[in-house]
Amino acid sequence: MKGPIILITVLLCCFTTLCAQNAKSKQSAENVILKIQQYQQELFKLDAKSIYDQIEQLSDIIAIKGKETFPPDLEDEDVLKRLAYVQALEAKRKLNEPVASFFWARYNSRICRALDSIPGQGNMAARCWTDTLESFKIASESGIAQASFDIGTMYEKGWGVTKSNYLSAEWFIKAANKHISDGEREGALVSIEAALNVVPDHPAALRLKAQLLK
Repeated sequence: MKGPIILITVLLCCFTTLCAQNAKSKQSAENVILKIQQYQQELFKLDAKSIYDQIEQLSDIIAIKGKETFPPDLEDEDVLKRLAYVQALEAKRKLNEPVASFFWARYNSRICRALDSIPGQGNMAARCWTDTLESFKIASESGIAQASFDIGTMYEKGWGVTKSNYLSAEWFIKAANKHISDGEREGALVSIEAALNVVPDHPAALRLKAQLLK
């Protein structure tokens, strides 16, 4: 996970107006917005996973270049490009696309964890986690097993929710059942072990494990 300043920078950059206000004098707000729009034109044919992968790659490049600054360096092409990709993923999520909701939630959960570590940001962190959980649930209900698993992790860690081993196990089991229905034995076993790690005597988890190990 990147440092809190990095993630907060990305969070703030999701608001184009704010980003424009941080632009240096030789690069006007209009040019910043225009460049972001130009980058977004490249995204029309990309699916949500591809956009998410690009965000991850750009984050690594920006970190290596030492361009993770606050306020963000809007003269850096990679910083602007990442902003465009984040906004594109957000736009897909707002259309309730399950895959986009999943990847956006994964991305946003890192920002939420960063907010949790900053004193005085409790309210913002709570809103962040609420949005993340909602997006994970959209993905889970569409049949994305990893989304159910990630919700289980939220309850296991107490990230944005009241910590609950029982609810954590229930979500891990939901992920396991989806993996089983998809013929993904290894994924199912990982999810079952996660459930048993928080509730060692959970009957459904024990039953599923016995079935898979026959």
